[in-house]
Amino acid sequence: MDEPTWLLRAVTYHFGSGEALPVGLLLLLLAVQGNCWGWSRSRVVLSALLGGVWWSLASWPALVPQSVLIAGFMGWFIRAVCRTPSPRERGLWRLALGIAVLAALLGEYRATGAGALPRSTNVELALIADSITAGLNDRDDTWPQQLSRRCDAIVWDASQQGATLKSARRQLAALGDSGNLLILEIGGNDLLEGLSM
Repeated sequence: MDEPTWLLRAVTYHFGSGEALPVGLLLLLLAVQGNCWGWSRSRVVLSALLGGVWWSLASWPALVPQSVLIAGFMGWFIRAVCRTPSPRERGLWRLALGIAVLAALLGEYRATGAGALPRSTNVELALIADSITAGLNDRDDTWPQQLSRRCDAIVWDASQQGATLKSARRQLAALGDSGNLLILEIGGNDLLEGLSM
């Protein structure tokens, strides 16, 4: 199997790691502020569309609540950009986007369960996964390593860069009977390479 290009790996990691959400929100904030600064409509709409796409891709698992919020805001904003905003409308746009950004960040916080990791000594976690879990290089502090440190759990990590559904069987064989809970995060490389499931 050919190694994915650095660009494909970087893009996959960017969206898979959750780092895309702040970028999308920043682009939306830039669009609103650019409209208030008097940017051309095409530049404002382009920034807003890029922000919406980034936000949507970053929010993919929390599809329904965030998608409704994104679609509603984008439709209202692009329609409103078609005319010159009054000072009152500029303030309302900033307020609306601030509320939307806060809702997105709170939704992300709730979805990730930040700060709510249970401590347990009897959990043995087995992982079959690809590079999103294994990391892109040996120096990465991966989430299984962080989980093991923060929760005092035993983590049997069989994740590998470039892993596919076909290689998952070898990963499972390598694990043997390790772990009392299995997490399977695989299939992204199959999709990226167009392999049949």
